[in-house]
Amino acid sequence: MAIALLDRVRSLAHEGHSDHYIAKQLRITRHKARTLLAKEYVTSLPAVIDIEPRTAAEYADRITQCWRKSVEAIFEVGRLLIRAKDSLEHGQFESMIEDNLPFGPRTARMLMSIANDSRLTDRNHGSVLPASWRTLYELTKLSDSEFKKGIKSGVICPDMERKVLINGSRALMASRNGRDDEARDFYPTPPWSTRALIEVVLPSLLVRDDSWFGVSIWEPACGEGHISHVLEDYGAPVLSTDIVDYRWGQDGVADFLSEEIQYTRGPSLSDWIITNPPFKDDLAERFTIRALDLARVGVAMFVRVQFLETIGRYENIFRDRPPTLLAFFVERVPLCMGRWDPDGGTATAYCWLVWLKDRAPLPPFWIPPGQRERLSREDDRERLAAWSLKGD
Repeated sequence: MAIALLDRVRSLAHEGHSDHYIAKQLRITRHKARTLLAKEYVTSLPAVIDIEPRTAAEYADRITQCWRKSVEAIFEVGRLLIRAKDSLEHGQFESMIEDNLPFGPRTARMLMSIANDSRLTDRNHGSVLPASWRTLYELTKLSDSEFKKGIKSGVICPDMERKVLINGSRALMASRNGRDDEARDFYPTPPWSTRALIEVVLPSLLVRDDSWFGVSIWEPACGEGHISHVLEDYGAPVLSTDIVDYRWGQDGVADFLSEEIQYTRGPSLSDWIITNPPFKDDLAERFTIRALDLARVGVAMFVRVQFLETIGRYENIFRDRPPTLLAFFVERVPLCMGRWDPDGGTATAYCWLVWLKDRAPLPPFWIPPGQRERLSREDDRERLAAWSLKGD
């Protein structure tokens, strides 16, 4: 039993989940999760046999060998994934990832991107690369000039932190891509508000928060993945797209409102469509109508409460397709243009609108106070707000 539990912890840890998430999934205390994580770290260290080093030079040589082995192992996993994808029959590669590997499809794509980056696999750079696949993936997003500058300046180094890299690379990419967050109406969704949907709102419709494994979700306005990452924490495969590439590993660039998109893999696989749609002009209305036409099971829209107003939306949506549930946040959900600020505030009221196929409308639902504190996680800042925390 203890070995099986450690294997479960190892699998979840390799997927990048926090001790809080692991404890919840395995129904153990966080202290127990941390103890098992520590044991997993010790047992996963490369075995050091051979002659025990004695001098500083010998120790340095041994440490360098182990370090390079860790980086090379990441490359090798990526190369094996690429070979498997090329050689296996259609559908076998995806099934292998879902059923037999200790990480999911998104991690697999990131590892393949790392292995495909000739700058990272260049042996001349091996001694300066960090032994973290998440940090290595961030390096793949840099242009050649940015990468060369990072090598030359020493910013790219073995002990560099992913948070530092995200701060720098996101700023560079925003400038390079000419991204206009205001024009695109990009307001990232606080992660705790998505957890409120899964753990508070949907259970009132008898959709349990532990029933998402294998349920396909499409997030068609994914931005930088603030909703997608949270949904994946509950075990759901999420298809993340947006009209622009936010360069974090999203599944594709697609205009959700384009008629051609109905022929992509999104609608044919999506049980749910869950998103925070762009609100300016009539985009939120058009997103909602489109989602209701495409989703097989349900739709959840994170919108301003004022979205419930206007004769046009009544005639185009609510009169004939009223939501199954209106879920109002009684505490404010702070949204900021272009970034998520964990400490921000707002005067705007938000709600979740949920439609379940073939379910009659229910009375309005009020999301109880205290969810921001209860549903915030210790690693949210690093995962989803690192680039905005300039001094933290």
